[in-house]
Amino acid sequence: MAKGSPKREGKAEADPVQMEKECNPAPSVSAAILNTPNTGAPTNVYRSSLDATPRKVVVHNVFKFLNKKDVDAIVQSWLDDAEKPDGFRLVIDRYKKPPRNGWITVTVAEDCMVEPFIKLINGTERVNKKGQIMVARRAGEDSGNRKKRSRDDNNGTSDSKRSRPDVPVCPTPSQIRGKLTAIWSEPYSTQLETKKKDMIRNCAIKIEKELKAKFRTIEKEARRNPSQKEKPKMFSWINGKPSIAVEDVVRSPVIMKYRNKCELTFGYRYPDGSNNRVSDKETEVEEKGEKIQGSEKHKEGIEKNDNGSVPARVETASRIPALGFLPYGWRYSVARPHSLQNIPDEVCAIADLIDDFLLSSPLPPYETGVHRGFWRSLTIRSSERTGQLMAIVVHASPEGGAGEEKPASDACENSNKEKRNLFEKERDRLVAILTKNKLAIPKRDLPMVQMVRENDSAKDEAIATGDEKLAEREDELMKNETGTFRVTSIFFQEYDGLSSPSVSHPVQHAYGSKYIEEKLGKNSYQISPGAFFQVTTAGAEILYNVVADRIKEVSSDPAETLMFDICCGTGTIGLHCLAEEVVGRVVGIDISEPAIDDALANARRNGFEDDGSKGKTRFVASRAELVMGKELRLANSATGCDAPSRSIVAVVDPARDGLHPDVIKAIRSTEKIQRLVYVSCNPTGSLVKDAAMLCGPATKKYRGLPFKPTRAQPVDMFPLTPHCEMVMTFDRMTKEEVKAESGVVKQSSEKPSTDQECENKEEEATDNDPKT
Repeated sequence: MAKGSPKREGKAEADPVQMEKECNPAPSVSAAILNTPNTGAPTNVYRSSLDATPRKVVVHNVFKFLNKKDVDAIVQSWLDDAEKPDGFRLVIDRYKKPPRNGWITVTVAEDCMVEPFIKLINGTERVNKKGQIMVARRAGEDSGNRKKRSRDDNNGTSDSKRSRPDVPVCPTPSQIRGKLTAIWSEPYSTQLETKKKDMIRNCAIKIEKELKAKFRTIEKEARRNPSQKEKPKMFSWINGKPSIAVEDVVRSPVIMKYRNKCELTFGYRYPDGSNNRVSDKETEVEEKGEKIQGSEKHKEGIEKNDNGSVPARVETASRIPALGFLPYGWRYSVARPHSLQNIPDEVCAIADLIDDFLLSSPLPPYETGVHRGFWRSLTIRSSERTGQLMAIVVHASPEGGAGEEKPASDACENSNKEKRNLFEKERDRLVAILTKNKLAIPKRDLPMVQMVRENDSAKDEAIATGDEKLAEREDELMKNETGTFRVTSIFFQEYDGLSSPSVSHPVQHAYGSKYIEEKLGKNSYQISPGAFFQVTTAGAEILYNVVADRIKEVSSDPAETLMFDICCGTGTIGLHCLAEEVVGRVVGIDISEPAIDDALANARRNGFEDDGSKGKTRFVASRAELVMGKELRLANSATGCDAPSRSIVAVVDPARDGLHPDVIKAIRSTEKIQRLVYVSCNPTGSLVKDAAMLCGPATKKYRGLPFKPTRAQPVDMFPLTPHCEMVMTFDRMTKEEVKAESGVVKQSSEKPSTDQECENKEEEATDNDPKT
């Protein structure tokens, strides 16, 4: 293989042609033929002294970080494909991949080989390690477009705010999977290894850095204030190797079709590949008010200009209204959910029914770019274990979206009445279509997930070996009780905002039950339209069992163990721990009243009815920092036990934004809580910030003895994607530990007494609260 000049670090804006000339100057005639020894480098590679510019091809979307051996293997695979019976003669003069750049420059031996080689690369789906499709172009073909070249060379990771990635005209199933389930092509064991490394690098190490920065700030302030007597030193555990030991990721019991909640968007598909995105030329024509030729179908719900022109971005002959995902954003077409491995069959069946419905509906899909149209989104919640399915249809006002032109005031009332009547007819027709029969499972061609790990379950072994009978036998155990799905609940939600409605936005019940049932562990739960529930039921069982195990470690007498379920939502974690008999009483606190209503219903459903201060459960709709002290006193008085004689643990499961600072302040100041189990869906973001405040030294704002992380257990709740759940356990440090590790301990008089100082605020917040 030809060797170039010493390596240079390429920039994102580097010109592939110019860089190739710098890295590989033209060889001398004496080096016309290179006899490469058998070292693994590709054969059919020789050097020529002729001008090579017309024979250069740049292959983009190559993985940035490849060693020489990997590059050789890629080039050799191209040569091997060209030698197939239906191939062509291909001889490569030279090739070069600059370090830290996502492209390879290839020089072929003859001009006639350029086009066949480009077709070889572009005609098949050759992907890099991230699932991105490789693209080949003649060198210099886009040398004048610096921004475009930069995007190609950096796999769409350019830092330029103005750059916009090239989107395939008609995305293939593989491209859709690569965009929405980025690591689907990796073996599952490799996915778990990648997630563990990510948890170490972007969670554990970040927490350590945050804490060290806090102590450095305190030390600087102490040096500026010589009169300050207390100069705390950094806790010794922070300097441990490692300071936070991350355990192996707990595997998901289900790898494919695991989601029980899916949110689809109404939009348009482009079956012929045209108009996949509104081009600058199209937009310019539309802004001038010129007529866009196209079918009149689906235009009834959109206003027209006085000259008969259609407003920007409306129906054309080449697009079809459809329901699906937006892998490349709202500017582009929707993609059918059928090609995604984590989407269950019932969701695809619903999408097929609605696609047929939209073809004959006079109401068009909503267009985010101009805020016009009607149908906006569809949320599907399903339970494989009960066979129940809920559909929540979000739509704009029948009078039109926020960008719709309104009629004159004298005709407004009649026009609005007609549109409202039209919507009611379409609503009834959609309900009839969705509920007429049981859902027919669509045929899907999904690639199986490769499993390269020992001791897999029967289903995983079947996926690895291709034994379909084994997989069918395992699938038989997971079938729902009714055999096939049926839509049991339908809601409609009117929303005229520019983004998405909140979970508390009102809904209109249109059909069936007002909730669906789900079975998890020993309990069953009701799920209402806005209720939070983990997106994979089988994974949630694993997650909640990890939480229960962490509580068992400190509960010598489960019957006397009190659990604070902070940000409890619908109460699933607390009720699961009660059913597993690891705690004797649960106090759930959440600021959302609808969530507390669901928690009360779930407690009654499973025999843990909230019957006052003496029951096993108590759910309170309030801010946690205002009621924790009062609830602790009520729990102690109800059982006759004081804090020293009972174990008190807290479990928090916040949203992606993490805990409110006041909640962290309340947890730190309530020193009777000796163990905190933090369930985080955003471990690389909000957990880092919250852990630093929980474990940092005592300050005027965050008083009380600090915590320290004792266990970090990742749980894979989202196979095929980079996301991962984290269960981090924090234990309260004792005064002796703080003094031994830092030499300083805050006096107890400096800490606020939650029972005394906050009592007035608690009573003021709870006296008028109907949920308490």
